[in-house]
Amino acid sequence: MKTLRYVALFFGLLYSVIILHALSFEFQTKEKEIQSLAARMKHAELSLSFKESAYKGFVYVP
Repeated sequence: MKTLRYVALFFGLLYSVIILHALSFEFQTKEKEIQSLAARMKHAELSLSFKESAYKGFVYVP
């Protein structure tokens, strides 16, 4: 039972750190960065065809 308490304490602390990190994340600045990048990119579609066959290994085609 002592080990079970330590495991529960470990995961409780781990989840607390994850929640604190998520709450302290600056969503507004990241949103502004994404919007500024999106304004500069004209064609941000998924590329399914490549000019060279060497790139076809990196594409997942269902």
